[in-house]
Amino acid sequence: MGTLFRRSTKERIRFSNIISDMGKDKIVLLSTHIVSDIEAIATELVVVKKGKVLETGNVDELVRKVEGQVWETVVSQEVYQKLRKERSVIHLKQMGREVQVRFVGEEYPDAEGSRAEPTLEDYYVFAGGIMEENS
Repeated sequence: MGTLFRRSTKERIRFSNIISDMGKDKIVLLSTHIVSDIEAIATELVVVKKGKVLETGNVDELVRKVEGQVWETVVSQEVYQKLRKERSVIHLKQMGREVQVRFVGEEYPDAEGSRAEPTLEDYYVFAGGIMEENS
């Protein structure tokens, strides 16, 4: 499934629908890092790293683990350069002299941010950071 990103949007949607339909009454084992595929298909996850099961659970339960840890803010380029070294950045949008940033972790002291509703992608990045520390 790792090559799924190379397919056209139409093919990806068709493939996701087929897998989702199959999974209604069967267990479907899927190995991917493409979060949108997981969101479209899975209700239960097993998080594996280097052959070791790290976590299992319902998608919604796993996402709730990062509640209060997801932030959105607009900062200067200089603050962004510091922030990206200290937090896990999920998404950014260049806005001239400023950068709109979504990140996970503790609130950043040099940025007036607001908490954001967590997503599976936020969990994936957050858990990846924790997993790196514990590896």
